[in-house]
Amino acid sequence: MKVKVIYTRSLVKIYSKADPIATHLRNHRKGGYTTRKEHLCSHHQYYKERSPTYYMQRGYNHSETLYRYMEALFKQDKYPEQLYKTCDGIMNLARKTNLEPFTKACDIALEHQNYSYKFLKQVLENRMTEYPEEPVIKSLPSHGNIRGASSYK
Repeated sequence: MKVKVIYTRSLVKIYSKADPIATHLRNHRKGGYTTRKEHLCSHHQYYKERSPTYYMQRGYNHSETLYRYMEALFKQDKYPEQLYKTCDGIMNLARKTNLEPFTKACDIALEHQNYSYKFLKQVLENRMTEYPEEPVIKSLPSHGNIRGASSYK
């Protein structure tokens, strides 16, 4: 079915065969979108019930580390609604994984500032949480051309 869309500064009107079928306030936010809950299918209405606070609370109920991870996830420059599916995946991963390795995986992700389901899953799959973290200490190699502190006085 073809529809005709007419918009003004403040309204968007949609017509089908000259009959008006919808009128909405226009949103000028760059990259933004507007929705009415009653127009969404039931699956999407489920997401409208969600909020960053909802996911951070679920993270806190799991562990302090997951809470900090969720908090950092929502501080990104993305719309929260775009992150809900990621959060659902992370919570599913948390449910399927033992607490200690999952917490270590979150710590690694926080350290690397990588806030994605895929990164957490790869850290767990590659068993990166099993290796003890050793600080990398680089010593200077022995070399005849290296001068000591006395050369710089």
